Amino acid sequence: MANDKTIHAEEVFNKLKFDHEYDACYFLANEREQSSKYEITILKEKIFSKLLGNAVKIDTPNSLPHDIVWRMKILRVSRLTVIGNQ
Repeated sequence: MANDKTIHAEEVFNKLKFDHEYDACYFLANEREQSSKYEITILKEKIFSKLLGNAVKIDTPNSLPHDIVWRMKILRVSRLTVIGNQ
């Protein structure tokens, strides 16, 4: 269930997303819940698949395949990170 901080963070994200033209956007709500539910590689696959518009495979938790790094470099992706734990 989303708390007030998550709701406010998502509102800011949505405003920024619609006020600017980005090639890709992603909002990860409830990061702690998501990271305890999924392995980090699965969570990274989910995020980068959404950002890049197709399924990607990530084999290691501490790095990204070169093709993903290259594709991310050509996207206009804003980096807004909000992490909150209660």
